[in-house]
Amino acid sequence: MRGSGDISCRHANTAELSGSMNRFFIPPEAIQGTVVDIPDETASQIRKVLRLKEGTTVQFLDNIGFLYESRIHYLDEKNLTAEVLGKRPAKGESVYRISLYIGLTQREKFEWILQKCTEAGAARIIPMITERSLIRKASDITGKIFQDNEQSEIAA
Repeated sequence: MRGSGDISCRHANTAELSGSMNRFFIPPEAIQGTVVDIPDETASQIRKVLRLKEGTTVQFLDNIGFLYESRIHYLDEKNLTAEVLGKRPAKGESVYRISLYIGLTQREKFEWILQKCTEAGAARIIPMITERSLIRKASDITGKIFQDNEQSEIAA
């Protein structure tokens, strides 16, 4: 937990998304001219979790300030690449700052809520003890949940 008791997070600007466009962070070296060699972890998410098909348009952010509009080009069990359709400067974070106040709940549920809210673009997440919270006293909180979630925050 930092500063005034909130958990801040970094996220991709969802305002740039058109429709249900999927966006992924990849290392800059994965982009070779007009071909994106998608890293295994991201490729697995595209194939197994999102089940995107060949020809689907996606966006890649290279962590150095550029956004690549791309089309999944070759998709099989071992390899996944994309063709770069366009490159432009990424606009960064949204001008809108969403703060979310959530009641404390079971650790697993709280971690899931934190992950999903971060993915959706919440800039601040403020845990609260409410009338119906499972945790009744601040002394019941060990701090571990917030330490662990610093890793989730970095991943987001």
